[in-house]
Amino acid sequence: MTESPSLGRTVGSLSRARAILVPESNTYFTQSRSSGYVYSLSRCYRSVTVPVSVHPTGHMTTVDDLWYLADEADQQAEQTFHRLQSSHDQYMAFEATKHVSRPRFRTVAERIRDNGAPYGAHSVVSRPDGRLLLVRHEAVGMWVLPGGESESDETFREAAGRELREEAGMAADYDGLALLGRVTFRADGHTTWGVLPIFDARVPSDAPAPTADDPDDEITAARWFEELPEDTRDRAELQSWRDHYLD
Repeated sequence: MTESPSLGRTVGSLSRARAILVPESNTYFTQSRSSGYVYSLSRCYRSVTVPVSVHPTGHMTTVDDLWYLADEADQQAEQTFHRLQSSHDQYMAFEATKHVSRPRFRTVAERIRDNGAPYGAHSVVSRPDGRLLLVRHEAVGMWVLPGGESESDETFREAAGRELREEAGMAADYDGLALLGRVTFRADGHTTWGVLPIFDARVPSDAPAPTADDPDDEITAARWFEELPEDTRDRAELQSWRDHYLD
């Protein structure tokens, strides 16, 4: 690694690629059993070869900036993942991979760069009889867990609770993290990943029936399910979590 005072300084070029210096990380941390994470403010740089657009005359034109956006997103995802890991236990970890279009990749990478979580935070809400709450998301054509992006002044847990109230008209008691997902995104040779925190929420048997009253008009129904529908997003992971943690 090379110390450098300037961000993105060019150090060399190839016929169809350019090597530049990029930050290895904005902060470094070490983990201690007694004090958790200790952060320093140093910044290190590494040389990365990135693709560029090449004009028919052979002159290099525009650098493809998705490589740098993905690198920033990776750094934020790593910090968010470790922070959630260190503050919760007894959760189920899972991984998923999604192949997306180039514009979609940019959108999710920008979200990850902001807070590490491309889909925000969600709740897996259960009743004593083991039924799980799902909401119908018409835009994706699937039954999903209630949840969404967090606002600037919210923690992930607070965002999960707000989204539950907005999408299903319910409040619940929260008991830590239920699942922690690592979602990898691939598009046109680019790769990044983000964190999907899903919180454990419980309601009593006599809780009011859920009602779909989404201010964004994305959710059209909210129901309790004993047998999860085939078109449930992350169905296998939810069934595995319920079998392991609710029985």
